[in-house]
Amino acid sequence: MKNIKKTNNDGYQVLQNPLILDIIDNCKGLTENEKDKLKEIKLTIRKQRRGYGGWSWVGNVRRHYVTIPLWTLENPKNARSQKNMTDAEAERYFEYYVLHELAHVLQHLDNPNDSGHSELFYSHFTRICPEEIQHFESGYKPRLAKAAGVPARSEEKDAKFAEAMKETASELEAIMKLEPKKLTKLGDRNYTLLARGAKTTGDYLEGFYMVEEDMYIDEADHIREYCKWLKDNDKGMGWGNYEERFAEFLNSDKPAKKKPAPAVERNIARFKSPATAAKKFAKALRADGYEDAVAIDPKRCAECGYGNSWAVICEDAPYEAMVWLSMGESMYTEPWTSNGKPEYKLMGADNWYTEPYNSYVLCFVKD
Repeated sequence: MKNIKKTNNDGYQVLQNPLILDIIDNCKGLTENEKDKLKEIKLTIRKQRRGYGGWSWVGNVRRHYVTIPLWTLENPKNARSQKNMTDAEAERYFEYYVLHELAHVLQHLDNPNDSGHSELFYSHFTRICPEEIQHFESGYKPRLAKAAGVPARSEEKDAKFAEAMKETASELEAIMKLEPKKLTKLGDRNYTLLARGAKTTGDYLEGFYMVEEDMYIDEADHIREYCKWLKDNDKGMGWGNYEERFAEFLNSDKPAKKKPAPAVERNIARFKSPATAAKKFAKALRADGYEDAVAIDPKRCAECGYGNSWAVICEDAPYEAMVWLSMGESMYTEPWTSNGKPEYKLMGADNWYTEPYNSYVLCFVKD
């Protein structure tokens, strides 16, 4: 059944699927007020690998949504977390999946800062999901479901399931014995996963919970700490600086070194090579409190799409500061001097010149 358009009470248009609406209407665990709220959000079925229940920013409004993968309807026995699903169970797997994601929405409505499969999430899940299908959760999140008191599938009623569990017991035991790993680098794989999650949720911590299943089990705890640090410190990251940002996180618990008093004025054009100028400029910015400043080499610069040159990235820099520098002006003299920051000037370099890629990226190009 296709998703259909609906205009909700505040005039915002959303897509909704009648099959999901039917589950909401027939759910005995939901209050009428909860049903009214859930029937105002985006509720879709799509051809994708996994579902999601959460929220994202649309303008300055937090919009909740639920997305359910089409395979839960067409071929639920393909669920990797469920062993030897019976035909009777397969008929209700879609219902379980929808209620699981709706519980995430209720979790966020109660507490926008609560994430993942928390105690709050399971309080909603066990309330709205019929007990006879809650055992699917034990296949999906066995440790967390057990801790929350979610009933497991009865081995006595299903000998095949018990046999399947015996076959995988040694593998599961080995996984559970893995010690949490402290990473020294984030790595391209983990950054790509986090970026995918953040693109959907608008937040790296929420994005982590979206892609948590794809993380290596011994790395997940450390990556979650990193995402929480990003959120708590209002930090971001991108393709050009994700390793530098992770290194900043690793060093965040070390005592800060005493910084020397900054110079009153710095003319970065005095350096003879673009490489030296870029590295010295980034280092000076960090010393003056712009901690995200980083110099990247031509290879990394090209990968980021900024061109084949040295570049400095500083997202915390004053708006369009890099543009002014490339024109030979001071880097926003007034705001910097008024709060004790020095001026940076670029005046007449001999062997190179600068080009701004945007308001926070300055490329140092060999002449």
